[in-house]
Amino acid sequence: MNKYSRLGKNTGLIIVGNIGSRFISFFMLPFYTTWLSVKDYGIIDLIQVYTSFILSIISCCIYESIFVFPKGQKKEKQTTYFSSGIYYTILLFAITGILSFIFHFILVNNHVKNFYTTYSLYLYIIIFLSFTQTYTQQFSRSLNQMNIYALCGIIYTASMAISSIILLPIYGVYGFLIAQIVSLAISTIYTFLFGKMYKFINWSYIQKREYIEMLKYALPLIPNALIWWLILSFNRPVIESYIGLKAVGLFAVACKLPNMIGAFYNMFGTSWQISVLEEFNNSDYTYFFNRVCRFIVLGLVFISSLMCITSKWIISLLTSVEFIDAWIYIPILSLAILFSNISNFIGATFSAVKQSKYYFYSGIWGAISSIVFNFTLIPTYGLYGAAISMVLANFIILISRTIYSWKYVKIQNLFSYVIMIGINIIIAISVCIIDNLLIKSISIVIFLSILILANKSVIRDLYNNLILHFNQNKKQIQNESIQKNFKE
Repeated sequence: MNKYSRLGKNTGLIIVGNIGSRFISFFMLPFYTTWLSVKDYGIIDLIQVYTSFILSIISCCIYESIFVFPKGQKKEKQTTYFSSGIYYTILLFAITGILSFIFHFILVNNHVKNFYTTYSLYLYIIIFLSFTQTYTQQFSRSLNQMNIYALCGIIYTASMAISSIILLPIYGVYGFLIAQIVSLAISTIYTFLFGKMYKFINWSYIQKREYIEMLKYALPLIPNALIWWLILSFNRPVIESYIGLKAVGLFAVACKLPNMIGAFYNMFGTSWQISVLEEFNNSDYTYFFNRVCRFIVLGLVFISSLMCITSKWIISLLTSVEFIDAWIYIPILSLAILFSNISNFIGATFSAVKQSKYYFYSGIWGAISSIVFNFTLIPTYGLYGAAISMVLANFIILISRTIYSWKYVKIQNLFSYVIMIGINIIIAISVCIIDNLLIKSISIVIFLSILILANKSVIRDLYNNLILHFNQNKKQIQNESIQKNFKE
């Protein structure tokens, strides 16, 4: 099986496993916006924002190492990595749990009532279960159990949907939090049991040396995780401070649709990272990288443009009247996700060369930009300012990662990418400023036509590859049928 077939097979497995979960999650939006007020939705979004922030600190991002280091190793070595990582991380959770309880006790005794004292217990349980789910899921990917990895997501989302339907109408925000705890636990148990990870738990194999080895890789990713939190989520506390919780809820709904682009890319990105690790040392890696890059950027630009066009219709279809204004910010946010996905594609090379410091270096520029732009633009332009800040921060990260990766792999035909992204920007601006539906539709059709014509050779190559793959499969099936009839 060649590099393209492996990439396609892994991507296919992930898409099959995740497409259902993404649709379930997306189409649960009408249910959430029906039973939750804009303010309640803002509270839930803040809890999820703080969960991702605290998780990376307590766990030291060790879940990133458990994919890289056990891959391709013998079972004994894999057992050492898995057991050591989970043992020392549970110790860290136990220590921080005790400290968290003491802090909560002090606040309550001093009659302090705030976001932390209200939801701290739920928050901590969710953080711990988020770690166990991510850790086991990443380990399954390291073991090439792509079916287990993919199904974990759909089991989590299906459990979340069922639990929410039962609990949310009765308990509101608390019902959502309990549903999340239940679904995280179920998906973790599934991955652990069906991935047979109990075979990799052996306390006699716990080694501080292997844990430190993983920690050295993971530690530079902690500031990277915090940096991404500053880029993607820091705007929430700023929005809450300047505009209020209702604005947080509205912005969270606006982010849902663009995040679907990120979700679909992540299905590919997971298998892409595996292919980069496998193919990096081959002589034709640069050609392989650039060929895939052209297909991916073209696809992302087309999907992003399509999302800009349909944003108002989709939001009006999927949310209650309270949330309808969220569509205004989607065209801008789609650009932010576009830049983020492209930078993630380029950044996969850093894992292959085990130079995670470049994640940190590139992220620093984006984090600084995010802080400056959020405090500058949000007080003046409100949620528009928050959306524009995300675009600028992600664009700066994309530029810096392109520069840092240049010595490992050079991106060819840069001008063609500028044209594609430029068309996407023009479409996003057109949707925001043009009120006339006819003029808007004509403008968008013209720009999409230019996009397709400018990349007709790429589209033709993709079509030819699909036809070739179909014919090969057809021929294989015919040969197997002939052999079967011959034996009979």
